[in-house]
Amino acid sequence: MPEIKKEAENLEIITINVDKNKEDWFKNYIINNITCTSIYNKNGKYSDVFTKYNVFITAAYYIFDKSGNLIEK
Repeated sequence: MPEIKKEAENLEIITINVDKNKEDWFKNYIINNITCTSIYNKNGKYSDVFTKYNVFITAAYYIFDKSGNLIEK
């Protein structure tokens, strides 16, 4: 992700993790020194994020404007 950040100075990266095991997510977050905002969602593929944005596979990338409107999927 650092290479993406270099391309867009005003880009804010937020990850939403849907792994079943919260401890694994947290260990990965710490071990890999992830500096972006990372949110854990225990409902996985049944979460509101998956249904709202029709996510069929991870990793999935979306671009939103500053108002939270989906720009590109």
